Amino acid sequence: MYDIKKIIVALDLSNHDRFLIKYILKGLKHNDKLEDVYFLHIVRDYQSPKLKERFPETDSPIDEQIKTKINQEIKEFGEDQFPGNIHVEVHEGDVAKTILKWAEIKNADLIVLGKKYDRKHIEETPKYITKLAKCSVLIVPDHNPPTNIDKIVVAIDFSDLSAHAIKQAIAVSNMIGQFTGQGPKLQLVNVYEVPSGYHTTGKSFEEFGDIIKENHKKEYAKFIKKNNLDEASFPCDFLLDEHSNTSKRIALYAKETHARGIVIGSKGRTHLASMLLGSVAENLLSYNHEIPFAVIKDKTDNYDFFDAIMRL
Repeated sequence: MYDIKKIIVALDLSNHDRFLIKYILKGLKHNDKLEDVYFLHIVRDYQSPKLKERFPETDSPIDEQIKTKINQEIKEFGEDQFPGNIHVEVHEGDVAKTILKWAEIKNADLIVLGKKYDRKHIEETPKYITKLAKCSVLIVPDHNPPTNIDKIVVAIDFSDLSAHAIKQAIAVSNMIGQFTGQGPKLQLVNVYEVPSGYHTTGKSFEEFGDIIKENHKKEYAKFIKKNNLDEASFPCDFLLDEHSNTSKRIALYAKETHARGIVIGSKGRTHLASMLLGSVAENLLSYNHEIPFAVIKDKTDNYDFFDAIMRL
């Protein structure tokens, strides 16, 4: 696990910015490891007629007008309450690639993105960033996102990255606990499937499903012991996925159990195949429209294709 010291918060000048700033302020208020928070807005084209119409002041550059607007909103929620240094930056370029570029330059530990609920084309930006970012990514939907964080679902597959995700969730829980007096409950979940050829064994779907579930329970026990976790403090629900859609199963479970956050690990992009294929973490964007979720990554992973893609 690495400390969250440098954070990039991507703003789009929509009404959601106000909530995003407030949400981050509440979550980071007691993070004494925090050094810098960069509020970043990306302009696709400074010559855009719509942009000039929104910022008509000719005596001041558009980027300075945008910075002024963002600074006003930050001050409204108490700039002095942030434990780290506040920076507001405006850059021009492709939104997703420019955010990734500056996350690399700033050596960010976390990228925070808003996600629109009713505009599917906006979904591609957080999906692209989630796929290619070296650091962890927090997605905050604008569809009635919760402010009272009392339960976080942590999706695990018993890998080392799952252990890393749990440790980050513990750190988040402890930070929130300092603010509220009690951190949110962490609920582990593991999704399993029954293979299509189960019938060749002579067992029913239910019987074979029970066998798979018992094997996953054994893996969970080994995982808990290996990572020195207390089973009573980290209970795990085992979810049968009957439709080969792990992301949707996790999102549905989180909603049904009134979770206020989802945490999931994402594997490093060290092979071309893993870059081209969608992952559970990325696909959650398509099914989860209400609950903030964090995609936890290990910054020490080397991304063979990251630099090449950034040059495209």
